[in-house]
Amino acid sequence: MIWSPELEETHRDLSETDLLFRRFVSQDPESLSRSSFKALDVPSPLLKYKLQSWPTFVGPEKVREIERASVGMSSLIRGIPERVFGGDPRRVAEHYGTDPLSTELLLSPPNGIDSAVSRGDFVDTPQGLKCVEFNMSAHLGGWETSILAGIQVNLSPIRRFLRQHGVTVTFRNTVREIFRHVAREAERQGLTAEGELNVAVVMPVLSAQDVAMISPYLDGEYRPALEEHGLRGRAFLCDYSQLSERLGRLYYGALKVGAVVERSSTHENRMAFNCFKAGALCFFNSPVAMLLGDKRNLALLSELEGSPIFSDEERAILERHLPWTRRVERGEATYRGERISLLDFISSRRESLVLKKARSLGGADVLIGRFTSQEEWETVLAREATGNDWIVQEYVESRPYLFQNDEHGCSPHDAVWGPFVFGNTYAGAFLRLQPKRLLGIVNLTRGATEGVLLEVAR
Repeated sequence: MIWSPELEETHRDLSETDLLFRRFVSQDPESLSRSSFKALDVPSPLLKYKLQSWPTFVGPEKVREIERASVGMSSLIRGIPERVFGGDPRRVAEHYGTDPLSTELLLSPPNGIDSAVSRGDFVDTPQGLKCVEFNMSAHLGGWETSILAGIQVNLSPIRRFLRQHGVTVTFRNTVREIFRHVAREAERQGLTAEGELNVAVVMPVLSAQDVAMISPYLDGEYRPALEEHGLRGRAFLCDYSQLSERLGRLYYGALKVGAVVERSSTHENRMAFNCFKAGALCFFNSPVAMLLGDKRNLALLSELEGSPIFSDEERAILERHLPWTRRVERGEATYRGERISLLDFISSRRESLVLKKARSLGGADVLIGRFTSQEEWETVLAREATGNDWIVQEYVESRPYLFQNDEHGCSPHDAVWGPFVFGNTYAGAFLRLQPKRLLGIVNLTRGATEGVLLEVAR
């Protein structure tokens, strides 16, 4: 592996510690071997994807940049229904193509917008972090990074580096942060008056063995939030079939449930929704997340970037962190101050653009122009041009990051940063890392690994 000035600049931007670590591991036979990190490969229902051997060390300045970008973009997206559409359900429904009556119900208070759980997808470039998606759902990957961090700092190569160089690190416990967020919201909504708050983490049906392992872990991570608020209660794993509604409250057997964290993407449980709308339950995320997570929100913010509805600080966030994005539709648009025929522009500028369906997940229905043939690009464009449910976005390329890969060795990787935002609170982040040689979408189903962020004081 040839060390390059570009790699040096990239890792120094994270922290001097990270640069020192890359120099250390790239020359250390133990650190280059995947077999030195066997503990990361032990099967566990808490860990879903393959884990990257090497952590990433971020300093205070980089953490502040991640926090500003992610909290800023989350706030702007969550503000769209009210600030852009004046809270008018008819205008919102027309924009998203939803039923007006259902939309009115979703937007009526309580709606869960201010307290939404979210995670961005950012690409770090020489011009800063660029937001390519923002997921508004409690059904998000990456929560488990606190588990990974705890394992990783105790592995021999990492422990040796930390000891030899006198480095002290911390990490954000994202699972613990979601429970803190739940407790804060429940207290704010007056749902803790009895001194008890039980939290149901709802997932599709799992095996009894998985439930037996995951529920105690969740309950243990919930303890600090209970202690901070002087509450009693439990956090447990279940599916909706195990919950019931009695007198306007949600129950798990005899246990009164004060909050639901939905780790599925159905939003179809009427019991939980009714209790939430009656003010008897905190719901993360409520079905309004369907609107907030629509990729057309990024196009809307990009189109309105210079609008007076935003403050100077908000416009600066959009200018720095949001790539040019538009809805795919016939007619004209603006690009860097010039009027363009949008479809002609998309057709002729394939290699610098990305096409995405507005409501797709997990990398589905995403075409990166430079890795797509002109024929396929034109076919999708012709098929979707009048549907109003695709967006086009300027392609942004990840800076190169040096990470371990294969059984032995290392190579430059692309990275997608996934910062969590709970309400208006930054709650840590994880990385999706993929060798640059694989090209295309950085996705955990395509060979990417899940990476851990460790925070250093200097």
